[in-house]
Amino acid sequence: MRMLGLFKSIVLVVLGASLAHSQSPIITKQPPALVDAIDRHRVNFSVEASGPTLSHLWFRNDAHVAGGTNATLSLFVRLTNAGTYHVVVSNSFGAVRGSNTLVRVVPDTFGPRVLQVYLAAGETNRILVSFDEDILRSIINTNNFLVTEIDTGNRLPVTLAQVGVGNGQVRLALASNIDCAKSYQVCFFNIADIWTNYMALNSCVPIAFEVATNIVSLASTWSLYCGTGPPPPDWNTFAPAPNPPMPWCDGRAMFYGTLPLYLCSSPGTMLFGTPPHYFRKVFTVTSNLLNLPVTAVLSTLDYWQIGDAIFYLNGVEILRTYPVWDGPPCPTYTIAIGDLLARTNLLAVEVLGNFDASLTLKYARPPVLTKRPPAGDVFLCYSNHNPTELRLFWTNGMGYALEYVEALGDPWREFQPPSTNVLIEKTGHSRFYRLNKRH
Repeated sequence: MRMLGLFKSIVLVVLGASLAHSQSPIITKQPPALVDAIDRHRVNFSVEASGPTLSHLWFRNDAHVAGGTNATLSLFVRLTNAGTYHVVVSNSFGAVRGSNTLVRVVPDTFGPRVLQVYLAAGETNRILVSFDEDILRSIINTNNFLVTEIDTGNRLPVTLAQVGVGNGQVRLALASNIDCAKSYQVCFFNIADIWTNYMALNSCVPIAFEVATNIVSLASTWSLYCGTGPPPPDWNTFAPAPNPPMPWCDGRAMFYGTLPLYLCSSPGTMLFGTPPHYFRKVFTVTSNLLNLPVTAVLSTLDYWQIGDAIFYLNGVEILRTYPVWDGPPCPTYTIAIGDLLARTNLLAVEVLGNFDASLTLKYARPPVLTKRPPAGDVFLCYSNHNPTELRLFWTNGMGYALEYVEALGDPWREFQPPSTNVLIEKTGHSRFYRLNKRH
């Protein structure tokens, strides 16, 4: 009998150890092995792990990174930030070390890059140009931009160029309206970032047209969780239906628990009780929106009426609101969601007060370039300019930048100032050059 009792106690210890081990963190996706960054630019890299109540600590060269306590490490890098990084993921059951990430930082010799040029929805003659960094304001005027109709070459004079601060944007006002049935482009001249790195020569970008599609309007029908207890943790996802199914009630917003002011929406069909409340709304999008840089414009009740609220898209939190007594009467929020959209989507909201919301999707529709001439072949050529210099040159290269590297495998750098005819000193050691299509 004593041996049987001993055997039972050993089994209990083993089971307890197995349970603790099963809840220890497990890294399911390691950080990248190599990250190349540019001085004075932001870089992000992350780790994915499973396990309850995870904590994250990031280290650089084995020293803790200030503020590095999230799954994603976001750095505004300087040259001194180069080094080897790793993360430790832990919880009360254990800890695991992530693999190393080598971060290489090169000086900023890269000119501004155009991310998008578009005519905003509702606009007729004002174009928004988005760059990947802020533009040097002191050299910007209307002569920096040439707007033409691609099919005919007709010019649309630019009457005003306004440079945004801190958002990398320039707004152009034109002397005449744009016809969205035609194709246009903007060509850029003498554009530099705030560090005086200049944009690639002969850069021209087609103008896209922004489209706004109202997916969910105010006073729409939503599904409200009607259960007696809290919903399961995956209530805001398309998880398999539980058995028994969750109790959901459909009704038309606005949903209210106390007499509201109805500033943004008229009263709906359902009165609910003690918060919090859980809402779901399924919507579909056309396939052409997938993988585009789509933004969501969420309009809600005023802060005082809606109270605390958390919005989810396909299970991912996209917005939190809090009561603000002197806030705007009917606030709107713009959130980038392009990487979250699917053909069929679930918008879910957890809210403490009255509730109604609308959802509009905005995206840029590229023009149809039927008569734009095809790009020709581009060749990087060289010749001996004199005994101490080489000449690098190319033609037919619209929006190309010359880049160089001292050794293959190192991060590339952009040659400044940009030119299609460059004199290179013969130094006696190897250097590699290439053309990179920037626009």
